[in-house]
Amino acid sequence: MESPVATTFVVGTVAIYISYVYWLGATGPLAAFLSLQSKKTDDPDQIKIEQVLLRIHNKRCSAWVAGTALSSLCSEMYCIFLLVQSQFRGGIEDIAYSLHFWTAFSSAVLTRWASKPGGKTSRQQTMMLSILINLLGLLNSVDLSNHLMAANYLGRAFIGSFSPDIWFTVRVNFYLLPAFVACGYVRQGPERDLSILPILFVNEVVSVVFMAVILGQLNYLTIRQEQSTMELEESLKKEEIRTKDTESILKAAKGLLAVMCDCCEQLSHNWEVLRIIGLGLQLWPWM
Repeated sequence: MESPVATTFVVGTVAIYISYVYWLGATGPLAAFLSLQSKKTDDPDQIKIEQVLLRIHNKRCSAWVAGTALSSLCSEMYCIFLLVQSQFRGGIEDIAYSLHFWTAFSSAVLTRWASKPGGKTSRQQTMMLSILINLLGLLNSVDLSNHLMAANYLGRAFIGSFSPDIWFTVRVNFYLLPAFVACGYVRQGPERDLSILPILFVNEVVSVVFMAVILGQLNYLTIRQEQSTMELEESLKKEEIRTKDTESILKAAKGLLAVMCDCCEQLSHNWEVLRIIGLGLQLWPWM
């Protein structure tokens, strides 16, 4: 039973903060979330969104290779660190039966295959790799040290930011949310109880929402940048056509002037031609 002082403190703090928010005129959370989500285009008549998304997809496929290469390097370094550490702590047996080692090793194998030089992965292969890497991250968290859990969360966001299909990665993390809650529950050890589940659920929901907002904003900025690039390319093409037309006109004018004689005429007060002088010759007019 809480004391009256504690209850008064909680109620007073909540009342003061609500009054502060009301005084500021806080932005609605739904409006804030929607404003950060990617829009297909602000002006659909200007540039076809399909062309923009196709160009972005092709660029992200190249970025996907670079991202998976860095991810594989991190996984390999982590495995090497565990192997070296096992020589000073309990021997190799601890590593052989640890889930976080084999999940990191499997992740290194998959991402190394995805980043093979000159190789191209199809959309279906990329989606399957995204699912497998997130599943490995899920299993990796079961017996991972608390000191490395931040790296686990950042790894999920890292892979998602390089994915050719960002929203697919967000959906995968959303669907795996109950599984991550269950893994967090298992991590609590034999003394765990069900009262920890709400905290774990809130943690995973906040993590997935933040990931969706960050990746959505990244996707929106990428689309806007690609639209601006395409607009600039269209302007340059039009300017190049105008320049070529101007050059053609000037070239034709120069050719016309090249076959014409420079001359002058002497007129009388009655506007009759008295003589024509040109090219150093004096031509007298005819009757």
